[in-house]
Amino acid sequence: MRPFGSKTRLTARPLRPRTAFAARSFVAELLTARPLGSKTRLRCKTRKVLTLTLNLTLLTLRVSPLSVGGCGRRLVLSEAEARGRPRATGGCFKQRDKKSPHSHSQPHTSSMTHLLRLIPLLFLLLTACGTPAENQQNPLGQKAEDGPPQQNRLVKQVLDEVFDEPMEMALLPNGDILLVERKGAIKRFDKVTRQTVVVAELNVHQTNEDGLLGLALDPDYLHNHWIYLFYSPPGFLPLQYVSRFEYWNDEVKLSSEKVILEITVQRDECCHSAGSLEFGPKGNLFISVGDNTNPFESGGYAPIDERRGRKAFDARRSSSNTQDLRGKILRIHPEPDGSYTIPDGNLFPKDGTQGRPEIYVMGCRNPFRYAIDKERYFLYWGDVGPDAAYDSLGRGPKGHDELNLAMSPGYYGWPLFNGNNKPYNAFDFTTKVSSDLFDPKAPLNTSRNNAGIQELPPARSALIWYPYDISVEFPMTKSGSRNAMAGPTYYAAGFEGSPVALPAYYNGKTIFFDWMRGWMFMLSVSDSGKLEHIEPFAPHLKFNNPIDMELAPDGSLYVLEYGTGWFLENPDARISRIIYERGNRAPLPKITTDRTNGAAPLTVSFSASESVDLDGDSLTYSWWVGNAHYFPDKKGLTLTHTFETPGSYDVRLRAADDQGKKMDTHIEIVVGNEAPTLDWQLTDRKGNAVNKSFYWARQWIAYQVMVSDLEDGTLAEGIDAQDVAVSIDYLKEGMDPAEISLGHQSQAAVVTAEALLEANNCIACHKLDQALVGPAYGEVADAYRNRTDAIDYLVGKILKGGTGVWGDHVMAAQPQLSATEATKIARFIMSLGQGPAEVQGLPVDGTFTTVSNAKKGAYYLQATYTDRGAAGVPALKGQANLLLRAPCVEVETIELGPGVLPIELGQGPFVDNLVDSAYLVFRHIDMTGLGRVVFQFANVTGGRVELRLDGLGGPLVSETALVKDQLIYEASLKPANDFHDLFVVFRNEQVPGMSMAGLDRMCFRRE
Repeated sequence: MRPFGSKTRLTARPLRPRTAFAARSFVAELLTARPLGSKTRLRCKTRKVLTLTLNLTLLTLRVSPLSVGGCGRRLVLSEAEARGRPRATGGCFKQRDKKSPHSHSQPHTSSMTHLLRLIPLLFLLLTACGTPAENQQNPLGQKAEDGPPQQNRLVKQVLDEVFDEPMEMALLPNGDILLVERKGAIKRFDKVTRQTVVVAELNVHQTNEDGLLGLALDPDYLHNHWIYLFYSPPGFLPLQYVSRFEYWNDEVKLSSEKVILEITVQRDECCHSAGSLEFGPKGNLFISVGDNTNPFESGGYAPIDERRGRKAFDARRSSSNTQDLRGKILRIHPEPDGSYTIPDGNLFPKDGTQGRPEIYVMGCRNPFRYAIDKERYFLYWGDVGPDAAYDSLGRGPKGHDELNLAMSPGYYGWPLFNGNNKPYNAFDFTTKVSSDLFDPKAPLNTSRNNAGIQELPPARSALIWYPYDISVEFPMTKSGSRNAMAGPTYYAAGFEGSPVALPAYYNGKTIFFDWMRGWMFMLSVSDSGKLEHIEPFAPHLKFNNPIDMELAPDGSLYVLEYGTGWFLENPDARISRIIYERGNRAPLPKITTDRTNGAAPLTVSFSASESVDLDGDSLTYSWWVGNAHYFPDKKGLTLTHTFETPGSYDVRLRAADDQGKKMDTHIEIVVGNEAPTLDWQLTDRKGNAVNKSFYWARQWIAYQVMVSDLEDGTLAEGIDAQDVAVSIDYLKEGMDPAEISLGHQSQAAVVTAEALLEANNCIACHKLDQALVGPAYGEVADAYRNRTDAIDYLVGKILKGGTGVWGDHVMAAQPQLSATEATKIARFIMSLGQGPAEVQGLPVDGTFTTVSNAKKGAYYLQATYTDRGAAGVPALKGQANLLLRAPCVEVETIELGPGVLPIELGQGPFVDNLVDSAYLVFRHIDMTGLGRVVFQFANVTGGRVELRLDGLGGPLVSETALVKDQLIYEASLKPANDFHDLFVVFRNEQVPGMSMAGLDRMCFRRE
């Protein structure tokens, strides 16, 4: 650099990297420092002048200049920057030229003094940068220099709902939203009226997964009013169209259609249509196309069936065929006359000799939703993976969904590879014989159905991959049904000043979401395409199968939700919006109560103690009961009210903070009908009470169900025994009592099962009374009603999956579920359709004898009664459940105290690190009739073990000294009755920090 007025170049040598880093960091701190006596940062103009002065100084020292990306951005410099590497922050600092002075490493020890001599000048500049009044703090709150934003400031707003399979949306220039539905409707959401209107109905072919799938606006839409649609035209020709239409005056001119591209497909077999459209840089249109292959007859592994007449079952004829457009993401440039040209830089030459020139990336299965980082020209897409739940030595890996990243054209492996290039075996579908694994470095497509080249480009790994169960590499993706999708990349510079924009913290980060699991993550990816960080985004918000996302002009995020049922008009299909709420927020009121129903008169106590204010403001409360009762004097946390007259009452709570923000919530109280109570009485042949937690081999048990309802009476008077549903089931795999509701619960098991169905996305394929992809649950219950092994059969199907029973669609395996959870779901399914009038179960009193081998299983006893309602109040259901499990318990399955570790070695699992005061807990077990306990250890060094009731210091019912290397102990139990928490406490006061034993199992014996 030459100084002003000088014709000679300064000769100061560059600083060493670490010294340069220190110099730039020092200057950055000066730029972000506050003036003396001020609580605000420098004004923009002052910062710019100061930046220029400091840059002159830095260049004198041969240190790269600073850049200021705008007010409120902190200049945090990494040591990596001092070495000349680019910083992936989305624009605060640009990549240095390769000839940057930082590439030198000549030593220099005195140059820092040049900077130090300027400190007095810098000090004067800093103290003259305006008064506190002039330096107004950013009213929007979150600034780039802050850490991760508070997730609870991300707020979801539902803009409109009830759509019929919404697919993709595009933002119009005026802020309205244009969207398409699979069955052919094109709709516009008006952001002002918050109403959605139909602007056109396109006639489409809709079998399998076809229909109207994709939508994009022309980059010059304001002038030409062109929109592009991806759809399957009706008729006999198996095609997909990418067509251009005119859209203006709130009408799609269907007669204006220009078919830009035809894609030949097959319609005889399902599945995978993809169909997303988006314009990228330079007016290039990207088009995703699915592999159009039946996946259901390949066991969930690679569909590579090349037998004659089986083309639709071979994805090598589509995804890995260079002369086929399916299983690809295409890139074309639409021309004004309705044709298209091929941009430079696609995967194959424009002459088509090696492959179709439209292909940008190939080797995709169902790249349903992709997104383009338009700043860095990155292409992200989610690829929906195959269905195998387990790895196979002869077939290949279990199925993984993928999030892929293309910085340039390439081949991504399907159907030869999955995930991070996990290879499949070549497989002969005639002989059922497997051969070699495919080679990702030199993949070959030797299928007879391949019309393209055999030697394919080297396969590229997915950026993220995850199976049905918990991923080893990416455990944050959770488990269950899956459908990976890519969302937009956020750049904060375009939304400065917006009060609802996402925080600048997310600058340069990309949204990754799952249509089935409902979560979203923000990804940080380097300029070289390396995944650097994954963090949850809005984990507290619930979405019903999010299918598309778009950033609004104000920096908020629009989310299109498909809804929870496939192929349906869903009431929870929505257009939603995520905003970042800055400043003071409204309180979150919550009502807790001691009861929600009962006979009149009914006295109920209400509390607002669980209400919160996320900003820590103090709250005041007001209460309303129905329309008539307002209690202005009730400003505290509680309210007690007596309801004299039967009926349903709405009780409302309003919480207000000390800044004037307020929010209401409510709860319904049903007066006039008390829920029934039920109980199981179990006795032996002598009439003595039988233990209600364990059973023993060949045990004779007499049972009696007790039912009482305030309005209906009892079984002895008023209640017909035929109206009580009673069942006793033996479950070979057993159940975990910690996961099942015991005692007097109202529909507890049903609620638990429904929660499992929702959490694992089962409701996307099945409804209670309506067939979707799979049968209605009621149909399943009817089909297996007379099978004695129905529960075990359904548990196997839930855990392992299957196909061919209810049609061609694969039932996805759910290996992430425990046997207990699967049993809950199976029992819930089999309970459907069994109302009080159609109970075909056991009598309310009877006997049964347990199995001869009491090692593993469990008996599940359930009794249910639905009352007749009262005084115009709806009926209520009561339920009592008991779980009798085998008396030998693997202790790693019960509650482990702090520091106790489950260990898996050759002899099987056990628990270790049993130091002094370590403990285990059997929660809520019946002590009735228990006389002895047998401990089986994996190793012992000494100490003792105590059994105590209801706490670490509770009554002692057993104590056993442990002898080194003795592994089996039998100890007596003091008599105790009823249910307790049983604490297993380990003591070793002499060597308190040393593990005294490894415990394998405990067996309980009767008196």
